[in-house]
Amino acid sequence: MNFTGARLSAATGIRANLRGCNFNEADLSQSDMAEAVLEGCVLSKAKLVGASFRRANLKRARLAGANAGASNFSGTNLVGAEAPEADFTGADLRFAQLIGATLEGASFKQADLSHADFSEAKLGGSSFVGARGEGTKFTGHLHLKLVFAASALMGAGKKKNATVEDKKEVERQARIAALEREKQARDRSVAAPPTPPSEKR
Repeated sequence: MNFTGARLSAATGIRANLRGCNFNEADLSQSDMAEAVLEGCVLSKAKLVGASFRRANLKRARLAGANAGASNFSGTNLVGAEAPEADFTGADLRFAQLIGATLEGASFKQADLSHADFSEAKLGGSSFVGARGEGTKFTGHLHLKLVFAASALMGAGKKKNATVEDKKEVERQARIAALEREKQARDRSVAAPPTPPSEKR
């Protein structure tokens, strides 16, 4: 479905199946999309200020240039999402999964990143000024240099490499796939019903 430029502020889409929809430049500010399926959706330059995507599935969604200030992405699946230059200032990203996401030039100023997973994400030129990050995973990054301050994360200056070695990129994609499989295995183990105890003879 195509919602390009639509005005959907304060809309409710809890647990809705919106897989692959186009919300390019749409206004979804203050909307509630908690636990919705938005896998592969286009949200480029969308207005998401104050919106809730808590525990939603935005796997491989495209959020380039989106304004998601003060939004709620806690527990959200953003694996492989593309959000360069997106603004997550003051957002809640606790326990969010951003494995392999493209986040170059994005702003996470004053955001809560506690226990979020940025493994293999591209974070070149992104800003973490004043962000909180207890338990946050930062591993295997390309084009990234982070300085850990005593009470805040400070983003490296905006500096991008013109090229990436093919071999390193292939290895990065393999690590992303392995991490994704591990996450799926954990999810299945949590969802599986407990095995009843054997009856005594």
